[in-house]
Amino acid sequence: MSLVTHKFTPAAMSDVELEATFAARSHTVEYLVNSLRDQIRSGTLSSFIVTGPRGAGKSTVIHMVDLRIRQDPDLSAVWIPVLFPEEQFRISSLRDLLAETLQVLSQQRIEGASEWLERVEAERDDEQSEQLAVTALRDITRRSGKRLVLFVENLDLLFEGGLGDQMQGTLRRLIMNEPFMLLISSSVHLFDSLKSYSEPFFNYFGTVRLDRLNAEQVFELLTRRAEFDGNEDFLRSFKKERAKIRAIVELSGGNPRLVLMLYELLSQRQVTTIVQCLRQLVDELTPLLKHEVESLPVQQRKLIHVLMEKGGTATPTDLAGPMRLPLNAVTAQLKRLKNAQMVEVLGGGKGRPAHYTVPDKLFAIWYRMRYLGQSRRIEFFVEVLRIWFDEEERLQTLRSLAEADPSRSPGRGQDSATTAEYFAASLSNTKYAQEAADLSIGQWAKADLEEAAIVYTQFVGVSQARASTETAAYTGLARWLSHHGDPSHALEVLDRVLEGQGESSARVEALLDRGLLRGVRGDVGGAIADYTAVIELAGAPPEQVARALVNRGVTKGAQGDLAGRIADYTAVIELAGVPREPMARALVYRGMTKGAQGDVAGEIADYTAVIELAGVPREPMARALVYRGITK
Repeated sequence: MSLVTHKFTPAAMSDVELEATFAARSHTVEYLVNSLRDQIRSGTLSSFIVTGPRGAGKSTVIHMVDLRIRQDPDLSAVWIPVLFPEEQFRISSLRDLLAETLQVLSQQRIEGASEWLERVEAERDDEQSEQLAVTALRDITRRSGKRLVLFVENLDLLFEGGLGDQMQGTLRRLIMNEPFMLLISSSVHLFDSLKSYSEPFFNYFGTVRLDRLNAEQVFELLTRRAEFDGNEDFLRSFKKERAKIRAIVELSGGNPRLVLMLYELLSQRQVTTIVQCLRQLVDELTPLLKHEVESLPVQQRKLIHVLMEKGGTATPTDLAGPMRLPLNAVTAQLKRLKNAQMVEVLGGGKGRPAHYTVPDKLFAIWYRMRYLGQSRRIEFFVEVLRIWFDEEERLQTLRSLAEADPSRSPGRGQDSATTAEYFAASLSNTKYAQEAADLSIGQWAKADLEEAAIVYTQFVGVSQARASTETAAYTGLARWLSHHGDPSHALEVLDRVLEGQGESSARVEALLDRGLLRGVRGDVGGAIADYTAVIELAGAPPEQVARALVNRGVTKGAQGDLAGRIADYTAVIELAGVPREPMARALVYRGMTKGAQGDVAGEIADYTAVIELAGVPREPMARALVYRGITK
C-alpha cells in the first residue's frame, strides 16, 4: 500500500472518499448545514468562520458542508455553493474576490456566469469592474432564485493581505444590505480584523471552533480510513491497541492531519515516506506559518523561539532568563500568546507552577525543522515508533532492512537507510542500541557515504563533526567500516578525506589508516607511499611519525627487506620526542628482525633496552621479557 497524499488534501478527494472517511466532526457540519436551512427564507444572512490549528480539519468541514448542499434537494434548491481553492494568490482586492466568484460559477455552468465574467474582466477600470461584478452576482442570484454560499479558506490572509478597511466595509454593506450571499470561511484563529471594535467585520462572523480530537474520535477517524482503504491487517491489530492510541493522541495533539500521517506509518512502517510527506507539508505551510510568526510583536516572537528551544513546553521562570525580562513581563506576554491560541497552559494552581506549551504539533515540527536545525530526524516520529512497536519488532525491522539486497531495488537505498536510521534512533538507550546504531550506519554506507558520515557522528558522538565535510567524521566512519568488514568503502571514505582540505592532524590519521588498509589488501606500494607521506610531512607530531615508521618497517619486512625494516625501526628509536610506547615497540620489532638475521646478541640487547626503559607500557615490556627468555 502506497502513500495517498490527498488524505491531507480534501479538495483532491472524490465525494465518495470524502464521505466514507469523514469522522469526528459530524456535529460541526450539521450545525453549519442547519444554519443554512434556517436561513432559507431569512431577510438577513449570518456568516461563519471555522477556527482551529493547521491540520485540525477546517478544510474537511468546509468540503463536507459543500457536499451536503449538493446532496440535499432542499438546500441545493436555494443555495449555490462557491468553493474556492485553499490558496488564493490571485485575489488581492474585492474586485478579484467577486470576479473569482464568477469564475467558479462559470465552471459550474451557472447560467449567465461566463458572459458576465467576460464583461468584468474586459473592464480595465478596477472600480467599474467591481461594480459590474456586483451587478452580475445580483443578476445571477435573481434569475436563479438562489443565494450564494462563498467558502473562503484562510480568511485572515485575504482580509489582512488583500482587502483593506475600505474594501472590507464595502463587502460588509453588500452582504448585509443585499442578502444574496454569505461566507463560510476558515482561519487558524480570530484575527484583528474580526476582533477590533473599529474594524468593519467586528463581531460579524459566528465562530465555530474545532477542538483537538480525543482518543475515541481518533479511533473513529483511523477506523473509517482503514475501512475505506481495505486495510484489514491494520484493522485487526489496531482494535487491540486502544492504550497505544491514547499515547498517539497525546503525541499528535489530536491533530487529524498528523493522525493520518501516523496511520501511514503504522500501516507500512515506511518512516521515510511519512517524513518525505512531512517535509513537503512543511514547505507548503511555510508561507502561512512564517507570516504568522512575523506578524507577532518582537517580544512574543522571541518568546516563541525560546519556548521552542526549551522543547515546546516550559514555565515562565524557565523562560525569564533567556528572555532577559522580569518574570511578570514574561507572564504577560504568555497570556497574550494564549489569547491568540499560540500557546496553552498545562497544570498550575495550588502552589504548582504553570507550564506553557505550543499545542499545535504541525507548527512545532515546522519551527524545529526550519529554525532549530532539526531537519534530519523528527523525534516526534521516533517516539511514535517507541510507543507502537516493541523493541524486538523494531530490531527485527532493522535486521530485515540490512539483509535486503539494495541492487534489487534501484533508487530505494536512501529510503531504506532513512528508515533504518529512524528505527535505530528509537532503540537508543535500550540493550539493542549498539547493534541498532551499527545496522543504521551500515545501511547508509551502502546508500550514501556522505550521509553515513553524518549518521556515524550522531550515533557514535564524534566531537566537532558537524557536517559531511568534517575529516573527523569521515576518518571515524572509515575505521568503523574497516572494523565491520567493509574495507572497500573504508578506503573510499579515506580517499575523500585526503582529497579535501581538512586539518593536517586528521589528514595524517587518514594516511596512517589508509596505509594499513592498503597493506591488508595487498597494495604494498600504496601502503609504503602513505607511510612515507606521513614521515616526510613537515611538522607532523613525533607519535604519528613513529607509527608511520613502525608500520612502514612491518610492510618492508613482509617484502623481505629486512635491512629497510631495521632502518625504519632505528629511525623511531632515534626520533626526538618519541613517546615510550612506539619506541618500545620499535625495539621489540628490531630485536625480532635481528634474530631473524642470526644476530642473537643484538636481539637480546634490544629486548633488554625495552626492559630497562623507564615508563614503558606493560604490553611491550611483557613481550620483551618473553622474547628475551626464548632467545636465551
